[in-house]
Amino acid sequence: MKLTLVLLGLVGLLTYAEAIIVLGTAVGSTVAVGTALNAAALAGVGGLALGAGLVGFAALAGRRGKRSVQDSAKEETIFNLVSSSDSYGCALKLVCLLEAKPEEQLTADDQFILTIFGREPEAPTVEALKSARGAYDYAAFMGSKFGADACQKLFHTCSFEYEDMIAYVAQLRA
Repeated sequence: MKLTLVLLGLVGLLTYAEAIIVLGTAVGSTVAVGTALNAAALAGVGGLALGAGLVGFAALAGRRGKRSVQDSAKEETIFNLVSSSDSYGCALKLVCLLEAKPEEQLTADDQFILTIFGREPEAPTVEALKSARGAYDYAAFMGSKFGADACQKLFHTCSFEYEDMIAYVAQLRA
């Protein structure tokens, strides 16, 4: 429970504080968030990365069989936070683009996010689409089945490219 509260606080701070923080350099290019618009657009990506790291999405996603009610509640809380802060669909676009990438081109940061969804995800059920996670499962499926061009068209409200978003994830993980 304490971990969930910490995550709630961090995502809340991330949403408001990023407009004034210069994040530094990653892979030879400067990653900076200089406007409120950029901060809002990348807030969902930040929430996705923080959720994966703090709550251990890898452990939650990797389990087969029954999960505890507590694990399901944590996962739903994280996806509710990510979804509510992903107003431009950048986290959706990133998930889609990562699933579209060939296995041999995946970086450690790519794999970090993909542990949530796995490779070649199945289409989510109508019931699953009703949950906060459902949209992200749909994005993962679309990227896996239809490629990066489909991701660009589906999530056109996010002006950031893969390189910008994954550099942001790398900076958050550093």
